[in-house]
Amino acid sequence: MGDLFDLEPAGSFARMARALLAEPDLASALERVVGLAVATIDGCEHASVSVVRARHSTVRVASSETATRLEALQEEVGEGPTRDAATETFVVADDLRSDGRWHRFSARASASGDVRCIAAFRLFVEERRAVRADGRASVGSDERTIGTLTVSAGRAAALTKESVSIGLLLATHGALVLAAKLRQEQLEEALRSRDVIGQAKGILMAREGITADQAFDRLRRASQRLNLKLRDIADQVAFTGLAP
Repeated sequence: MGDLFDLEPAGSFARMARALLAEPDLASALERVVGLAVATIDGCEHASVSVVRARHSTVRVASSETATRLEALQEEVGEGPTRDAATETFVVADDLRSDGRWHRFSARASASGDVRCIAAFRLFVEERRAVRADGRASVGSDERTIGTLTVSAGRAAALTKESVSIGLLLATHGALVLAAKLRQEQLEEALRSRDVIGQAKGILMAREGITADQAFDRLRRASQRLNLKLRDIADQVAFTGLAP
């Protein structure tokens, strides 16, 4: 990955985008973003990516134990640059020992001496949406936060303006690729769910001599009664061959 920036900037960023798109799944794309951050952002020693799912940061990939510790610490104290970057384009602190924005986080993060400078970048995409005004349909857009990219260093002011610029470009490319990978995962999960629901319906139709609609209704009512997802009920039926 270190050779990605050996060419002129435009060609280098094009290669970065292709490298991200070439990753086969979300996990490997996250690893690539973290690796690119350490390799290409001047002054960066540690990097991590958090991905937001259902309004919670649930997926994290880190380049080091230090990066993992910073993520966990912000979750514990409820403050920090990564959390702020969920709603701001980017957040930079040249020196955590003198920065007054996150007292609990800064004191504990800088205590070990391996983190003084930190920057966090919002990973977001714009999504088109239909809106109505005065009875007329039109198209608008909303910003959707995919996650955050956080980079840090042990030396104060280690991340320069150029570092932030490259971080923003990486965050832009990374957000687009991660959004595509998330959509791919959702599509694959939807297809898997459809297949297993079809298997469960077939089992119920064969066992009980009912129609496809009746079989689906049985699964739906069992899902509501047991407070389980329809996919989970269908999995049980397909695995055991028994009615829910």
